[in-house]
Amino acid sequence: MAQVEASLSPAPVKVVARELARLRSLTKMKDTDAALVAVAYAEEVSRYPADAVVEVCRAWDGVFFPSKSELQDRLEAAVAHRRSLLAALGEAA
Repeated sequence: MAQVEASLSPAPVKVVARELARLRSLTKMKDTDAALVAVAYAEEVSRYPADAVVEVCRAWDGVFFPSKSELQDRLEAAVAHRRSLLAALGEAA
């Protein structure tokens, strides 16, 4: 159970910032304040595990930078099995 909990640990800010910057450099974005968007996205995305953040950001195949909800939907899907496993383990304990 401890391993599953650890696999859901939030990503380090450094990893999130790197992956969002990489994604930003590979996609188009509306004319907005990129720094402000980066901070807002980093706050939301850093709740997810680092490996899920890397997986989702690197798998993005859209031309445009994803919306917050698009990223969150994919991140939720990436960690859903871990959360289910943790819940099942908790019920079994």
